[in-house]
Amino acid sequence: MAKRKKTPKQERHEAWKRIRKAGMWPFVLRRGVLGFGPIFSVLMVAIQFVTGTIASQGWTQVGLFALMNMVVGGTLWGLMTWFLSESNYSRTMNRK
Repeated sequence: MAKRKKTPKQERHEAWKRIRKAGMWPFVLRRGVLGFGPIFSVLMVAIQFVTGTIASQGWTQVGLFALMNMVVGGTLWGLMTWFLSESNYSRTMNRK
């Protein structure tokens, strides 16, 4: 007998089970700080350069500003994503 192919929704559900098992903080670090953080950091530094706010500052200050944005922005993004995903997962589990 052939195995039934999983739907994309079922695959996402299974993937979230594995991610969830690893825990919230590893998820926040990987997906938030290391995944989204650098993109957010570059965007924030670019905005500061365009507006001229950061032009008079040294590279050390720019680097610290970028690092701060990466950590804070990435952590917030990771936490938000975690809790939204948990909410969706719980809603799906309650329907069954």
